[in-house]
Amino acid sequence: MSFHAVELSFPLAWQPPLWKYKPAYLLSHFLGHEGPGSLHSYLKGKGWITSLNAAPQTLGRSFAMIKITILLTSEGFGMPLSVFATGNRHSQRFVDDHRSVVLAAFKYISLLRSSELAPWHQSEVATISRTQFEFAEKRAAETYAVSIAERMSWPIPTEKALSAPVLISEWEDETGLQEVRDALKNIQIDTGRVVLMAKREEHERVSGELPWRSEKWYGTGYTVERWDSDFLAQVCPPVFWE
Repeated sequence: MSFHAVELSFPLAWQPPLWKYKPAYLLSHFLGHEGPGSLHSYLKGKGWITSLNAAPQTLGRSFAMIKITILLTSEGFGMPLSVFATGNRHSQRFVDDHRSVVLAAFKYISLLRSSELAPWHQSEVATISRTQFEFAEKRAAETYAVSIAERMSWPIPTEKALSAPVLISEWEDETGLQEVRDALKNIQIDTGRVVLMAKREEHERVSGELPWRSEKWYGTGYTVERWDSDFLAQVCPPVFWE
């Protein structure tokens, strides 16, 4: 069974000090939205993806990241461009549509960066967080105790140790909006990483023979490439969504 996915990840400031407004969650709300005009809706309409998820991750004290994970269809990974004869056989050329998927993601991020973010967007996310907190399912005592112990080192008021990691506040001033703008500044093509996941033979079917390396611990094959100038030129200018 074939597996095709692309994952975009970007660094973020350590999130616990931003516990009140949680800017990364608002960005994840936009990036992972599935309604009309969303990135998901656009890519799904093209037939390139089966799912899209965006979420922040706290990886350790002092640093975090936001990750966009997109599961691709076969067409989204690489479409047959043409069929041509080679002796007694027929071969196919492929166009790497995963580049179009990544480009669309960067264009959508550019759209967010240039858009006015209204307070009602934050209010919507805050309402969702209250619902999740009030109707959370019961968890295993051991797991819950460990999570609380971890949060006790966060720079949050002691009386909010249970609620602060979950609840999101509505904007009271310009602070919340500025935190979102600061996070968006980190989501750039020159600060992030894109990982394209598929079988080796499918990578080479689309991109040709590649200089494969072997990961140290498990021997997993991988290769590293930099974006070419043509792709960068499409990402960097201001973009208006269709």
